[in-house]
Amino acid sequence: MDALELLKQDHQKVKGLFKETQGAENSKKKQLFDQIDTELEIHTHIEETVFYSAMEKREELVDMVAEARDEHAEVRMLLQEIELLGSDLEGLSSKLTELVETVVHHIEEEEGEVRKGP
Repeated sequence: MDALELLKQDHQKVKGLFKETQGAENSKKKQLFDQIDTELEIHTHIEETVFYSAMEKREELVDMVAEARDEHAEVRMLLQEIELLGSDLEGLSSKLTELVETVVHHIEEEEGEVRKGP
């Protein structure tokens, strides 16, 4: 299996966790958020240190990588905001929805660029 396929599998794993949050009780959402947080931290670290570093060496990919790094920063901010909610489970649903929308947009854009190629 190649590295791009592994990243796509990570994307699918996170999407699956997002799907599990739909209709779940707030306490279950919090538990799922902890898994999502861990998965996204690992995934973004690998992307940024391995893939993006290599991609930035190609002039035609510099802007795409810059945008992806900005999106990662936005995701990290949302993860932190959710962490800061602590026991405020009422605010969890709306922040999780925002996180899901942001990450899914990033995944679709990223996978679209990979399919399209440089």
